[in-house]
Amino acid sequence: MWMKFFRPEAGRLRRGTLLALGGLTLALGGFWGSRYFTGDRATAQTPGGRRPDAPLSIPSTSDYQNRVVAYIGDNTAVTRQELGEYLIARYGVEKLPTLVNRKIIERECWSRGVVITAAEVDSALAAEMRGLAVDQATFLKMVMNKHKKNLIEFKEDVLRPRLQMLGLIGSRVTVSSDDLRKAYESLYGEKIEGRLILWKRGQEKVAIENYTKLRDNEALFDEAARAQSTPELAAGAGKIKAFGRYAMDEAIEKEAFKLRPGQVSQLIELPQGVGIFKCDRRLPADTTVSLEAVRDRLTAEIREKKLEVEIATAFQALRDQVKPQLLLKPTEKTTTGPLPSPSSAVAFLGSVAITREELGEFLITRFGTEKLELLVNRKILETACAERKIVVTDAEVDARLDADLKNMSVKMTREVFARDMLAKWGKTLYEWREDVVRPNIMLGRLSEGRAKVTEEDLKKCFEAHYGERLECRMILYPPNQQKHAIAEYNTIRDNQAEFDRVARNQPVPSLASQHGKMPVFGRYSLGDENLEREAFRLQPGELSPIIDTPQGKVVLRLDRRIPPDSSVKLEQVKDKLTAEILAKKNEMEMQVYFAELKQNARPRLLLKAANVPQDVVRDSEKLLKQTGGK
Repeated sequence: MWMKFFRPEAGRLRRGTLLALGGLTLALGGFWGSRYFTGDRATAQTPGGRRPDAPLSIPSTSDYQNRVVAYIGDNTAVTRQELGEYLIARYGVEKLPTLVNRKIIERECWSRGVVITAAEVDSALAAEMRGLAVDQATFLKMVMNKHKKNLIEFKEDVLRPRLQMLGLIGSRVTVSSDDLRKAYESLYGEKIEGRLILWKRGQEKVAIENYTKLRDNEALFDEAARAQSTPELAAGAGKIKAFGRYAMDEAIEKEAFKLRPGQVSQLIELPQGVGIFKCDRRLPADTTVSLEAVRDRLTAEIREKKLEVEIATAFQALRDQVKPQLLLKPTEKTTTGPLPSPSSAVAFLGSVAITREELGEFLITRFGTEKLELLVNRKILETACAERKIVVTDAEVDARLDADLKNMSVKMTREVFARDMLAKWGKTLYEWREDVVRPNIMLGRLSEGRAKVTEEDLKKCFEAHYGERLECRMILYPPNQQKHAIAEYNTIRDNQAEFDRVARNQPVPSLASQHGKMPVFGRYSLGDENLEREAFRLQPGELSPIIDTPQGKVVLRLDRRIPPDSSVKLEQVKDKLTAEILAKKNEMEMQVYFAELKQNARPRLLLKAANVPQDVVRDSEKLLKQTGGK
């Protein structure tokens, strides 16, 4: 919120990824969007290739419809078009604006002879890592996890377009002596520290009525600053970080630098409403730093900031020229029948069409290798269902989805589920329906009747629920801490307080938050016979030996043994236990059955990954060495 108060030319810039992923996003709004803008194959923008503004609605002469990306068995081929349509259904609406923006930039680059090579993009990637002072693995984790982008997206949808736009407008930007003077004054000149109360539009009358008493009463000013309707200001009691000249909204700055400590400004007209500023402190200029000492750094920062603004302006002008129209609409359910024509339009730039084939290829470049196996698995299931004449309707999928939502610990609607849960995983409701719910129904129908409940199953399930149970605490040492487990075992065994301390501070958050306490469990319920056997050997207060598990070394302390519940007989709960066992066995059987289907289908995936993380680490290390980085 506070960036709204700062002038466009103010503030120190950080070059690098944070600029590309943060500042430019704010500056360009819809242009960059949630997924920024895009570039793709370098050949598409070279003067020797097809003109980016050439009509695309003519029938395609490519092999998009027939080129095979996978085989299922000996006779069933999966084509590039099928993969493209699979991806369009899931990501098309979200990613189409990115493709449109890429085309707008490409078109201008072609007409102006601006060419960005793959080597330039790779060099920019190396510079981004060097600028952030992190190693390659950390950089990749930041991009992939925090910004929900894979490597190709980051290179082609962030770095390349920025380089393209710099090639188009870089010569327009100059840094004047006045720019330098203002930047120097902003950073090293006198600064003001104070508090702001902001009344939003429509509250001007309230501001006028309260102005005098707030001006003359510090306690009332503080109370109003904490209670104001702007959350970001209220959280800090209205306090604004110390700022110099040319760094803040001009109206606030003009009033602020008139004040002495303790004084309150007149009412200030602001874009957001009306406010008053109280000066708490005036900080003297830093006379230890001269302009000459920081001239080069300030020049670079001012240039970056000006480029940011100029890129936004230039792109908006390009966009206004072509007036893009996006035709693709969101879908919630899968469609059947023939595949759409590859040459049909999904968007227009003026009179020039962007086709389904172009969008499909764009998505395949970014997600094809990752998602191809999911498409192949879906086709294996569909083939098996067709052979058995099994049809899963949209109504069945909707019913299962609604039942799943109803059975969640927190009841939620589809809209809330999509917004609060799926969005965090980068998934859509369409993906959940078609890639989770529908395949589960299909597998359940295919494997129906394979699971059986035996008397032995019933006895074990009854024992787990109603037999003797244990209350334990666990310390889990991950595989890389096994030596540490052995070294401190005697201490935690002989010292209850030390066991408690280690349990609270162990590296597994879910256990540490509960001080190591596990849910109460009976026999046949842990899924690890060795761990369970050692647990039931203990008496209250005893510590187990160090136990090997797939997750690492485990030490258990038994707190309590709970005697069996003799009031419940097996016959009384037989139906309930049978249903529980059957549900669990069906889940396991579905996995086994699909493994059999896949083994029989012998799928072969032909699409190769490009720019995988290992490749970029290796290539970037080489580039960093060439450019003097570490």
